[in-house]
This record gives sequence, C-alpha cells and structure tokens, in this order.
Amino acid sequence: MAVAASKVEEHRYFQATITGGILVAGIVIGLSTDNIGDPTFLFALDFVCLLLFTLEAVVKIAAFGTKPKRYFNDSWNR
Repeated sequence: MAVAASKVEEHRYFQATITGGILVAGIVIGLSTDNIGDPTFLFALDFVCLLLFTLEAVVKIAAFGTKPKRYFNDSWNR
C-alpha cells in the first residue's frame, strides 16, 4: 500500500489538484470574510476543500508505510 500511495502522492495531477485546492480555499476564505457570494455555496466549497486536504494527508501518511509519524517531520505538513 505504501508504494501505491507514494506513486499517487508524487503524481503531477495529485500535486496540481492539491495546489488548486489551496488556491480555491484561499479564495473562499477571502469571499467569506468580505461577505461576498452565497454563504451556503461557500460553506459547501470550503467543505470540499477540507475533504481534499484530508485525503491528501491520508495519502501522504500511507506513503510512509510502517513509519507514518515521519509525515509530521516535514513542517509543510504541520
């Protein structure tokens, strides 16, 4: 499982999706702060970003195999 998760984590589409999720999350926070847009839609979009980031963490932790605590050694993951 660690090998498969590692391949997924290193794939350019996975990384691009996460980067896109970061950008969308930033936009959602900005729009929510200024009360621009439909709050229900922004809440739903924020929830989708949360699911995406949770999936990212699960895949990255799984990529470490028997040493999942190593995920937290990278300050970017904390």
